[in-house]
Amino acid sequence: MSSKKRVRLSYPAKRPIDKKLVNIANSATAGAQDYTALFTATSACTVTGLRWSFVIAETATSFVKWAIIHVPDTRTASTISHTDAGDMYRPEQQVLAFGQGPTAYGHNVIEGTTKTMRKFRDGDELGFVFSNNAASSGTATTHGTVQFFCME
Repeated sequence: MSSKKRVRLSYPAKRPIDKKLVNIANSATAGAQDYTALFTATSACTVTGLRWSFVIAETATSFVKWAIIHVPDTRTASTISHTDAGDMYRPEQQVLAFGQGPTAYGHNVIEGTTKTMRKFRDGDELGFVFSNNAASSGTATTHGTVQFFCME
């Protein structure tokens, strides 16, 4: 009688995935910018699955811009530009998602998703930056949530 050896298959371990749902609440007067740190990496990981849902409200006529950005360790968020033919944000490779639009005595609902992925090192930060144009006549605010996954 012959004995057959049992073959065992080994599967790679799944990478741990950490899901985050982070609230944002920003306010920017004319010509000002506000920033929210969504996440600071404590070890190397890949941020993916960005999804956002927030409301931009305004007390008067305004033109706002926003961006979800990757801020490398030891750096700070840059300023969003409203200049014609200028770069909205520099360096542009740090922008994972962005948007803009006018508001006039009301609110706009902003929702979206992207498949963009970015590798983070220890100390890197994922941030939300919100800017109100200098020509605006009121204060713009935003309230909502940003979702993302961090795979180690």
